Amino acid sequence: MGMPVASIPYIDVRAFSLPCEWLWAGPERVSKGMINRRIFSIGVSALLSISAFLTVIPQTQAIVYADSDKMISGLCTGAIANPSSSADWSYVYYGAYDGDPVKYRVLSRSTSDFGGKTMFLDSDSTIVNKMFDNNSKDWADSELKDWLNGDGFYNNTDVFTEQEKAAVTSSTKAGKTASDGAGSVHADYQPLAGEKVFLLDSVEATSKSYGYAGNDARIKNNNWWLRSPDNDEEAVGYMNWFGAIDTEPNFMEREVGVCPAFNLDLSSVIFSSVLSGSEYKLTIRDTDMDIATPGRSRVKRSGNVVTVPYIIMGANSGNATRVSVLLTDREYSAGTVATTGYSYQKLNVDMWGTAGTGKFVLPPAYANKTCGSDYYAYILAEDVNIGKATDYASAPIPIFIPDKDGHDNNEEPSKPAAVNPDTIEGYFISGGQMVPGLALGKTVQGPAAQAALNAKRPAGFLQAFTFNMAINGNVNHTLKNGTLTIIIPKELQNTGRTFALMALDKNGNALVYADSDTNPATITANINFEGYAFALIYKD
Repeated sequence: MGMPVASIPYIDVRAFSLPCEWLWAGPERVSKGMINRRIFSIGVSALLSISAFLTVIPQTQAIVYADSDKMISGLCTGAIANPSSSADWSYVYYGAYDGDPVKYRVLSRSTSDFGGKTMFLDSDSTIVNKMFDNNSKDWADSELKDWLNGDGFYNNTDVFTEQEKAAVTSSTKAGKTASDGAGSVHADYQPLAGEKVFLLDSVEATSKSYGYAGNDARIKNNNWWLRSPDNDEEAVGYMNWFGAIDTEPNFMEREVGVCPAFNLDLSSVIFSSVLSGSEYKLTIRDTDMDIATPGRSRVKRSGNVVTVPYIIMGANSGNATRVSVLLTDREYSAGTVATTGYSYQKLNVDMWGTAGTGKFVLPPAYANKTCGSDYYAYILAEDVNIGKATDYASAPIPIFIPDKDGHDNNEEPSKPAAVNPDTIEGYFISGGQMVPGLALGKTVQGPAAQAALNAKRPAGFLQAFTFNMAINGNVNHTLKNGTLTIIIPKELQNTGRTFALMALDKNGNALVYADSDTNPATITANINFEGYAFALIYKD
């Protein structure tokens, strides 16, 4: 599973002082001031003209920069509106049922009635006809509740993707709230106690706040169940063909339409996009996809053209189809709704890959401003899907864009340092966090160390190169327990080639770590040893 990361800080390493042990390479083998330097890069695209590349919304609205395949209408739920009158809804497509996208009414763009900060959705039409239960009128014990929250719906992989499921939050609501309507004198309110998916109660299905003020607004394509039982009889409430609450005593035998309702955690919603009119789709967080930059000093600017290196990580990194750039007037905060004060565009690359470099044009509104104080910049990896299917994205991570003169006002002044041209790009995650101050430098190991590597190298594997790991400028025998990923130099990449890492612990014992990712441009190894020396090996 991917882990949240932050951009790697700029590394100003004065010198790598290696232990003077006979087993290891001497200090003269490692250049002073090692810092990460990309040796694998993907070419960047020739820039289009601003008029062809950018779509600008008038000054009084949000500034949106988009390419031909995606435009957003707002951050989080953005331009999605609450019902302003009876049956005046915005709609969101989310998941599918029986092979078709499911359209939901947005009853509330943002509510805290169900615990947390959520968006409240109710199916626009019935998806299936089912019995309520075979012996109980109580929602809490009903078979329909189990079906909605089990393999029939919520856990059905044909209904929600894993990312969509993760964004559906548990709903808890002990009693009526100010948002609710009158309900029915014949129906008792039924609490929610952590359900992921539920039926509306009669008070929710008669709420003016939710757009259900009159009978006409409650009409759907069929009768539809409520979770409210009749308080006088053995019967369950439902909304009839005319939009009025009725009760069904034959709930053990009669099948009535099912309209799923649920809440989405707003912190999981990154963008909203208009499909047409009042219909939207969402971009939600994929926790198995993350993005990083090698450090803010690696972002370059020439005029208004900004060059950004990136690495996409995580189990779903291969699903990414683009890297996007988000500029905001205020610091980005997950779950914050905005329709103004931001710009959005695609990072342009010549050849798409999960590791590479791309360019974008800084919009005129930000050209003379200072990143980190006047505005804030972020990149995110996106999995953009066609039509009504949900889009997915990594969490936006900050980048730092130099000012118009090429100076990074957020960067602390650094002293000149000799950079080893043979450093390699990579990152190290330990304890669920990206380790800052990482530098990986190619170096020739001492004779005894090389002999130990040769002795344990698996049959058929060749050695590409050896390297050392430094953390905050220190190369020492501390415990290295975590996930190490390095970008494989382009000249070593080859179709069908298998890579592995070897490591030497402080006692000179060689360890072999298999590649745990499927990205041909990277190798990822779960390491756990006390040392600092490595070798990249491969087999055709």
